[in-house]
Amino acid sequence: MKKLITLLLTVTVFASLANAASTFRGKRGLDKQLERIEAALNDTEREIPEQRRAYLERRAEVLELQLQVRQSLKTAIEELGEDATKEQIHAARQAVREEYKEQFEAMKAERRAEREARRAARDTVES
Repeated sequence: MKKLITLLLTVTVFASLANAASTFRGKRGLDKQLERIEAALNDTEREIPEQRRAYLERRAEVLELQLQVRQSLKTAIEELGEDATKEQIHAARQAVREEYKEQFEAMKAERRAEREARRAARDTVES
């Protein structure tokens, strides 16, 4: 009897795990995220607060850049062919990183400047 109950519990657990795994959606792709953000920004029925709109625009800019990087990386690796070595793939990856490094650094600097401006404004209000 004990073996039967153990077997039934095991089957039930595995069945529920198999069912749960099949319904897992996973992360949204960058392109789907970008579509949702652009749809929200272009929606004329809803009014988005200024701060939220700025965040969404910044997020869309980052996603567009990430998509460009991924596409560049994909084409660079495809140009190497299927018989490319790990070193060649690594070199292609580094080249793509260097290509977009200035854009990412500019975005980081802009974000830092905005954060510093908010801190300064907060400090003046508190004082």
